Amino acid sequence: MSEIEIIRKRYNAWFNDNKKDIINKEKEINKLIDIFLKKYTQTRILNMEIDDYVEGKSNYDSFCYWIENKLKEAGDIHGATAYKFGIFYSKKNKKYEVQVPKYNSNYNLALDEIKKEIINVINASNMHDIDAIANSKLSNMFKNKISYLYNRYDYLPIYSDDDIKKLLIIFELSHGIKHESIERKKDRLFRFYKQLNLPSCSPWRFMHFIYNPDGYRHELRDEDVNDFLKANSSKLAIYTMNNIEDLFVDRDYSGRKSVYKTDLDKEKSNKLAGEKGEDRVIEYFEANKKKLDIIDIKYYCKQHSPDANDLAGCDIEYITSDGKHWFVEVKSTKSNHIEKQLFYMSDIEYNKMKENVDNYYILYFNNVYKGNVVKLIPARLILGKEHPVKYTFNLQEIKEKNNNI
Repeated sequence: MSEIEIIRKRYNAWFNDNKKDIINKEKEINKLIDIFLKKYTQTRILNMEIDDYVEGKSNYDSFCYWIENKLKEAGDIHGATAYKFGIFYSKKNKKYEVQVPKYNSNYNLALDEIKKEIINVINASNMHDIDAIANSKLSNMFKNKISYLYNRYDYLPIYSDDDIKKLLIIFELSHGIKHESIERKKDRLFRFYKQLNLPSCSPWRFMHFIYNPDGYRHELRDEDVNDFLKANSSKLAIYTMNNIEDLFVDRDYSGRKSVYKTDLDKEKSNKLAGEKGEDRVIEYFEANKKKLDIIDIKYYCKQHSPDANDLAGCDIEYITSDGKHWFVEVKSTKSNHIEKQLFYMSDIEYNKMKENVDNYYILYFNNVYKGNVVKLIPARLILGKEHPVKYTFNLQEIKEKNNNI
């Protein structure tokens, strides 16, 4: 079952079990948004006085109070300090506090800047100008909630950069998230949501599903997803292996702990590790095209891209200036398995390797979340050493057999 089919199945089960409550809750939040939009038109925003805008002065009808508190169910932005609004009233210091040097230290002048930024964000969201929203001086959570409230069917009410990145990882859309603005990532997530084509599912309803225990709340807190996100970003060191012996070093087993997981969890964990390995290798190739003499390259493993192809028999194919084609398969493990190099090849991968034995190689990424050493294993080193029936390569076992010859 594909990831899209899994999401649809989970969404339909969640909605059918909670239909009445979901519909009623959505009606309530839409009524509140309608009241807010009638109250805070662009003209009203431009004419706001300082106390019409800030939190902290016990004005429960202020613009910022509406955004953060009354409209909490339209996406929560609590957690970050009040500086996210640029200006707030400090009850402790009994004065208006301004986020400087981002804005003028004079709160009235700062308010004029902020009001213009709010109008610019509203207009940019109307035109779906993602880059204009990204370039706004307003804080990420603030401007993206404004974008949603003034165009609630064109944006997702999810404002945490970490959560957005994690969802892109969970939905196998992780490539490129390191270098994108939060607005670009949100837009990719929104386009994926549209691709799901969930019946009668508004952006708000999709957000509500995501954060529900029956949705993806558990996955957002998953340790493997966190590891994926926080993975070591240091430059990769790729070493070419000349014989099987090069793959092994002695290892101290003292203090080693075993972690047991269900097969389903292990499969999911391995898949995430594989995606992170591919992600980091793609970054390496992109940064070293000139050094590697690459004139053309295709990333078959890059999901939801024009080149994506699960039947290519490899993850990456590139051409060097001499016209030679190279085929690369990336194999990754999240564990520090120095004493054992174990990977599996599918029929398609194995046959592709057999057909291109002189220009096919494995990039074996050990300890993918923390390490930066990748071993380049030419096909000629391992072809013919695979286990019977399945194309499984246990290079520790191969080493031991070689030692007995």
